[in-house]
Amino acid sequence: MSKTIFIVHGSFGSPDENWIPWLKKQLVEKGYEVVVPTFPTPEKQSLDNWMEAFLPYKEKVTSESIFVAHSIGPAFVIDMLSEWNLNVAKCCFVAGFYTLLNNEVLDPVNKTLFVENFDWNKNKGMVGEASCFYSDNDPYVPQLVAEWLADRLNAKKVLISGGKHLNAGAGFTQFPELLEEIIK
Repeated sequence: MSKTIFIVHGSFGSPDENWIPWLKKQLVEKGYEVVVPTFPTPEKQSLDNWMEAFLPYKEKVTSESIFVAHSIGPAFVIDMLSEWNLNVAKCCFVAGFYTLLNNEVLDPVNKTLFVENFDWNKNKGMVGEASCFYSDNDPYVPQLVAEWLADRLNAKKVLISGGKHLNAGAGFTQFPELLEEIIK
């Protein structure tokens, strides 16, 4: 199987938390190549620094690639695909957003990952078949903000009722619904 799946963590995150290790193991067992880069956060978190961290993997991105991203991760994936003019087969975004959240902890580290005047019409096809997982009680990302992103991408909306930020703190160390969406 030649598809490469990239998993992108969020702000204050790492490849070793939430459902990421479980998901990587499941996908590797199914024969996928899985790449889980480490991005600088929260210190030195910026779009430029995240682009630089991803640069060693750029050549692996093809029209068959799949991206899975959590929290600020979807904003980075959208920016990166647009900046490098890449199109991929599928993106599965979890608790994603593309705007400041009026949060004094998150906004300062996330602010550079939102491109001003981003051209959604020009870029929405780059994410391929997209799906957005979000919850109705996320303490960081309001449901309407997550749905707004899904609408911009013409993405399938997957509401996880009571799922909070869909992270380990909300009990998401495994995420079977996400795995199913990725491999279908």
